[in-house]
Amino acid sequence: METENFGTVAISVTVVATLLITTNYFLGPKYDSREPPVIHQKIPYIGHVIGLLQYGLRYFEVLSTKHPLPAFTLQTLGKKVYVVNSPDLIAAVQKNAKALSFNPFVSFVSPRIFDAGDEANAIIHDNIDGEKGPWGLLHDTSRGMHIALAPSDSLDWMTKTMLTKLEEHIEPLGVGNDEVEVDLYKWVRKGITVASTEAVYGPKNPFNHKPELEDAFWDFESDITMILLGIAPSITARKGKNARKKFIAGLVDYFRDNGPETGSDLIRARWEANKRYGCQQYAASFEIGNLVGVLINATPSFFWMLLHIYSRPTLLEELRAEIAHATESTTTGNTTTQSIIVSKLNEYCPLLLSTYQETLRVQTHNSSSRWVTKDTVIADQYLLKAGNVIQMPGHPVHMMPSIWGSDVESFNPRRFLKIEKDNKKSKDKSQKQHPASFRTFGGGSTLCPGRHFATAELCAAIAMMVMRFDIEPMHNGGTWVIPRYKYGKVASAVPPPDRDVTVKIKTRRVLSLLLGLIPSLFMFSIGTTAFPSPSSEINVTSLSVPISSSLVRRAGETARIEGNEDPKHRGTLHCFTTGTWQSAGIIASTYAIRYICGYSQADNATAFKYEPFANGSYPHQYTRIGSGLGKQYYGYETVTWYDTQLQGTTHARYSECKWAIEKIVLEGGCPWGGNSGKASLGGWFQFEDDGSTYGVDPTFESSSGRSRNEGQ
Repeated sequence: METENFGTVAISVTVVATLLITTNYFLGPKYDSREPPVIHQKIPYIGHVIGLLQYGLRYFEVLSTKHPLPAFTLQTLGKKVYVVNSPDLIAAVQKNAKALSFNPFVSFVSPRIFDAGDEANAIIHDNIDGEKGPWGLLHDTSRGMHIALAPSDSLDWMTKTMLTKLEEHIEPLGVGNDEVEVDLYKWVRKGITVASTEAVYGPKNPFNHKPELEDAFWDFESDITMILLGIAPSITARKGKNARKKFIAGLVDYFRDNGPETGSDLIRARWEANKRYGCQQYAASFEIGNLVGVLINATPSFFWMLLHIYSRPTLLEELRAEIAHATESTTTGNTTTQSIIVSKLNEYCPLLLSTYQETLRVQTHNSSSRWVTKDTVIADQYLLKAGNVIQMPGHPVHMMPSIWGSDVESFNPRRFLKIEKDNKKSKDKSQKQHPASFRTFGGGSTLCPGRHFATAELCAAIAMMVMRFDIEPMHNGGTWVIPRYKYGKVASAVPPPDRDVTVKIKTRRVLSLLLGLIPSLFMFSIGTTAFPSPSSEINVTSLSVPISSSLVRRAGETARIEGNEDPKHRGTLHCFTTGTWQSAGIIASTYAIRYICGYSQADNATAFKYEPFANGSYPHQYTRIGSGLGKQYYGYETVTWYDTQLQGTTHARYSECKWAIEKIVLEGGCPWGGNSGKASLGGWFQFEDDGSTYGVDPTFESSSGRSRNEGQ
């Protein structure tokens, strides 16, 4: 489920990158004793390549099981692959996001996966490493996705839309039939495909209006490995290439029909990024990455979770009893209807969430990839040399008894309940579960932005199924026989089954169950962290200049920002201590920052272009952003207030303004709090190099531009 901007498709480059580097060189690399120990191959130079062809991503798991080392080196014809298994070392890799970068894999994958042409590739690659500042299609798309998929009214809208559509898929099972026979994985795949795409694309969802696109996408997915390898794909992946053309054509129609206008904040953010960089004509092709991220792992995860629950009668009844606390009952005549109140699942259903997490722990077979751009020593232990590849397979970490206990190979639905209890009890950080030990969603700068949506949709969908239906296997005398994995799906963190399971589904006679949705955020995330939704209206004021003395009196704690990778980003952070709490995520959104910092589409190199007044001062721009449910980036208006303390054109730097606003309101900056939870009072940051100052004041109230607390 890890996604690097264009979705989790990026992880699928593991085999491809390894094969590529081995065919470009003819002499073995020299080994440095400071590098991780070498795992020798039986057939010189190509032994590991043969292993990758035979096992796919699982080859790293096979070697890690046979050689339980914190890290080791695989030598190929001309390059090396560093396999990292220790959570401490994985965390060290993730902290070195520039020296140990994922972006080269994006550069390699995008031409093959999108097949959109040289111009599209050039736009993707432009400033892909952020060397010219925090901009570019990759950067802006990633930022927009993280904001749209963070716990908020946007996530709430997507979850509700998905569940409503899934209810349409489920409903026929309980109408006029005592029991229905279905192939479970096929049935799950159709439901997840239609419901999840509806949550992304909205009422004009092409997968709903053109049902043939579902099969086209999964035909493409079945050939994605050969497409990425690029070995005569017109022959080896003909079906997948033709299928890609079909569903891209459907997406072209969607964008031509202004589909994003009624879609989710996620698709609007992606569409706005495409428009900003002049690549609307490639938007349909770029959606391949989004679809891979939304569908490829959610489908098997839902399937495996159903099997784990229904094959354990005791767990099934415990979950039903737990979920019952998150329902409301109404009785009409002789009929009692129970409605699941989705917003209560987080509070009343810890076993449900633990079961979901344990399913991912057991079923995950992914590998996170990095490219070493310069010689780097991680954790003062191992040297990783430039030009080589890093792989961090998830399953070996998920199977470590030292982390998960002696029953690590068993499915324990209560495992995460114990972990959470132990974490709360222990005051010693070293005794708590390592933050890099759960690998399903990746980590570091490439942590999957869709993890909250995946958790929300799957847990709620499972609750619907568990409370509404009994499911039994049709064969093997009614005994559950769990299928094996279908390996070789390089784009999947959670592999599908190698065969389908035919089951009979029948409506429970105990009660009649309907899905109940209330307009409050469904809150689920790994670790049971919950964040409430933002307020329905947000007012933001930009402070693009040195702050007036009246505002300084409102300022509380200050913080010296040192040790940043860019020496220009040093200075003093000031945080307001009074004012109005507002959503930190929305303040820091691509759209809000665009107006706060005076972004110009015509020339994004500068922020403000005002001429100075006779006294040498410059104007101070305020931006008011009004928002409603799912519409938080529209309805803006700007007014101007003049402050005679303003000085110099050096304040007109968009990239510095954006960096400062993000530093103020996001994690690591000014404190979060207030009734809105993950919210900010704002503040300002003054750069050390030239004294320029940028800030944000969510307390802005009136069109006069005066701050509510000013003058106190």
